[in-house]
Amino acid sequence: MQSNPTRVPNPAELTDDLFDALSDTYRRTVLTTLVQSPETTFDEVCATLTDRINADTEYVGTVLYHTQLPYLAAREFIDYSMETRQIRQGPEFQTILPLLRLVGSARETLQISWP
Repeated sequence: MQSNPTRVPNPAELTDDLFDALSDTYRRTVLTTLVQSPETTFDEVCATLTDRINADTEYVGTVLYHTQLPYLAAREFIDYSMETRQIRQGPEFQTILPLLRLVGSARETLQISWP
């Protein structure tokens, strides 16, 4: 769902991008953290994930750095800088925000782990 002024994503592509972004625990954690605050740090997300999934900090950091943050940034849900270790809501964050809130509020009814 990269911004391209000459191309508007069709609804099916947009739906796929939104649900795909939420299909991974790492990505859900980054996104739900940014619902609570428009900015966080790489270290804060790493610590949260390390506790949540009971994994090694180095492993979590590697997966975030090489896979999950680039994935979310490519879809413009986030902006991040490894120089400053900051993660922020990206230009398309408002597109996924209603879905994050909806699923978060229905997690008990759906009986799901969230994020």
